[in-house]
Amino acid sequence: MPLLVLLGVYFCFALGWMFVCSHAVFRLKSRLNASILVDQATIAFAMLIGGEFLAPVWWAPISVSIGCGLVGGIYYAKLASLLGAGMVALACMLSPYWQGVPLLSIGVVLAILVIPWQAALVSEQIARGRKELQRRAQALETASKTDSLTGVLNRAGFDEALACVLKDTNTICAVMLLDLDGFKAVNDAAGHQAGDELLRLVAQRISHSLRDSDRIARIGGDEFGILACGLHAADDAEWLACKVLQAIAAVCIPGHAGLRITGSLGICIHPDACMTTPALVMERADRLMYDAKRAGKNQYRTSFDPKRPRRKASDAA
Repeated sequence: MPLLVLLGVYFCFALGWMFVCSHAVFRLKSRLNASILVDQATIAFAMLIGGEFLAPVWWAPISVSIGCGLVGGIYYAKLASLLGAGMVALACMLSPYWQGVPLLSIGVVLAILVIPWQAALVSEQIARGRKELQRRAQALETASKTDSLTGVLNRAGFDEALACVLKDTNTICAVMLLDLDGFKAVNDAAGHQAGDELLRLVAQRISHSLRDSDRIARIGGDEFGILACGLHAADDAEWLACKVLQAIAAVCIPGHAGLRITGSLGICIHPDACMTTPALVMERADRLMYDAKRAGKNQYRTSFDPKRPRRKASDAA
């Protein structure tokens, strides 16, 4: 009969606690703290007066601890484990049944204390491992889109960024394709190591001449791509182009004062109904860039009005 009464009390408590949780009577932290205290105290009290009848459910404090950890995190699992072990230890010291089986009582208390803590440590290790995997995956993804020589985007990264830009038809953007003039002469005169250093320097100079929101990529060889979004007008692209050409023309090749490089730019303005895919945009920018080369180099051509007068690079100053 006492056991039935005890089970009835615990059942009523469970129904009341389900009502509290389902109606959000307390905030989550308050519910967890109250649940840990009440649940572990109720279980310990049941073990105190239930004796051998409650021995089969000695694992209940462990279940409460792990459950609190799943809901609220590792801190609550450890807190429930400590409270449960302490309360059950007190119940074992006061209960005639548990006093008669001291080794079992010690084992129960140790299990309540150790198992949830071990589960919490394993959970922490799994969480750290997951974060490390995510970090490595992010690093690999970044590396796959970054040019190893210059540190800017590579062709894959540029194509991905360009595809995102083309989806926005409400913002004026410029897609620029730049080819260095005179780069082969630097390689021939100073060597490929000097050429690589020059490419790194050019990437830095271009980056410094652009806005923080603009993107730069090394498309391949001595070709660079530039994405400039959020322009107020198409003319802003020309202003940026002049700054880029100025930055390149100012580059000096150490030990070869007679060598100079310039740049030829092809500029496509988005949105444009004729250029809706990355391939079409890059093809058009490539043609415009070679138009600039044939026209004398160190200049640009744009898609929005190829006949209009061009600014000079000095106009960006």
